[in-house]
Amino acid sequence: QRHPKHVLTSTIPYALRSSLFLAINASGFIGFLCIVSKICGNRFYKYSTVYIPSFFASVLAILSERKSRRGLLTGYVGAIAVETIYRMLKYRGMIQAVPYGEVAIFSVATAILFYKFKSNASQNDAIGSILKILFSPSIPGLSKLFGGQRLDGNGILIKQVLTFVARTMMISMWSFAIGYSIQSLLNTLQLGHRIIQDPKRIKQALTKPYNRRFGAFLACLTGFFKVLNTVLFLLSVPRDIRVLIAGLFAGVSMIFIRSTSLSLYAAAKALEILYFKGVSKGYLRSYYYGDVIVYSLCTAVLFHAAVFEAHNLRLSYFKFIQRITKNRILDINYEAVDKFGTDASQLIRIMRAQVQVEKQKATRRSAPSGQHNNDN
Repeated sequence: QRHPKHVLTSTIPYALRSSLFLAINASGFIGFLCIVSKICGNRFYKYSTVYIPSFFASVLAILSERKSRRGLLTGYVGAIAVETIYRMLKYRGMIQAVPYGEVAIFSVATAILFYKFKSNASQNDAIGSILKILFSPSIPGLSKLFGGQRLDGNGILIKQVLTFVARTMMISMWSFAIGYSIQSLLNTLQLGHRIIQDPKRIKQALTKPYNRRFGAFLACLTGFFKVLNTVLFLLSVPRDIRVLIAGLFAGVSMIFIRSTSLSLYAAAKALEILYFKGVSKGYLRSYYYGDVIVYSLCTAVLFHAAVFEAHNLRLSYFKFIQRITKNRILDINYEAVDKFGTDASQLIRIMRAQVQVEKQKATRRSAPSGQHNNDN
């Protein structure tokens, strides 16, 4: 709970500033689109139509944000941009999918993230906060039940073994509950007004197999790491090496969900950690506006893909653009954009077909009740 004064002096201004950031990004794109098209002689070219205007609009937008939030935004859009570029290259046949590539990427990233977490457990970034919640559950009575005992490297008593097993199981069960709850909540929120139209959808949202898989992913991630880290500790492996090894093998838990998006986000955070580590050691240089340039380049890629190659953009991000534009992005004549040879209307055709299917299902559900009313 925060003091009302803090809400007035910090929370509300920060929220307004973030809203201004989105407004500048959207309105600035339209303004720069007109400017660039005027410079090009009122003609629209493939890259001058979207990429260049969105780049300059993104520069103005990110400069309006707080410096402390720029890195978080850059990491988020950077991961999506890398995924989008990967899909573009794969769609063109320039690269081939690597079997279980997302699992390997996540494993390496997890090793780096866990190393950072264990070396600085008091960090307040997003990844550190998530790991604290997973590995330090606030379960009433847990500390009193096990007396806060730790494993002894010189010998393990039966009580210590049982304590360790119980703690590991509790942490894994806690992680499973968090994963299942979060995914169920997200599925329910995605239904929106459809819950009122068909309340049975709530049960479907809560019982989706992916909910259990996501819970199992978090449970195995925490359980594997804790077990491997302890075993390597008993083998007198140095702390840094055992954390890296345990994190690497714990990342194999990604096999439960096979999420490219999550793997790339973790990789982006891992690269960020390595970059700042290199800066602190003097191996790399730090640029004050580096996050501004990276954010602008990545956002321009996403805007460009939303217009010219929407089928290669993450569907959830395209729907996000739909929401913030109030579906006005669908007013674009994607059939005309197809002339650039990117098959821009592919996703739109699929979405329209899905809408027709949903309408047909709704008609079938309402037909029996309507027929019953006519008979009466």
